[in-house]
Amino acid sequence: MARAPRQVWEGPRGCELVDVINIVDRLFRKRVLHRAHLRSLVRFGRLHRAPERDQRKEFHSACLWEEAMAALEKVFREKEIIGTSSHALTIGKQNLRSGRHG
Repeated sequence: MARAPRQVWEGPRGCELVDVINIVDRLFRKRVLHRAHLRSLVRFGRLHRAPERDQRKEFHSACLWEEAMAALEKVFREKEIIGTSSHALTIGKQNLRSGRHG
C-alpha cells in the first residue's frame, strides 16, 4: 500500500499540558516557584478559579497565584505560547487586584 505524503506544518506548535508541566517544573527547579506557589495553583486550579484577594482567607494565596502567573506568563511569551497581543493572564491579574471576577 502506498502511503500518503506527510504534511509538514510550518506554524507554531500548540501548547500541550506536558509543556505547561515542564515549564512549571523548570521554574520550580530554578527556585522561581516554590512549594507554596504550587499549592496555591493546585488548590485553586481544582476549584477552576483564581483566589480572591478580597477574601481574608485567600489573600496570601492570591499573592502567590499572581507571582506564579507572572513567572509563567514571562516564559509563555518567550516561547511564543502566548503572543504579545494576548493578555488573558494580565486580565486575570487585573481582575484579582480590582476584585472583579469573570
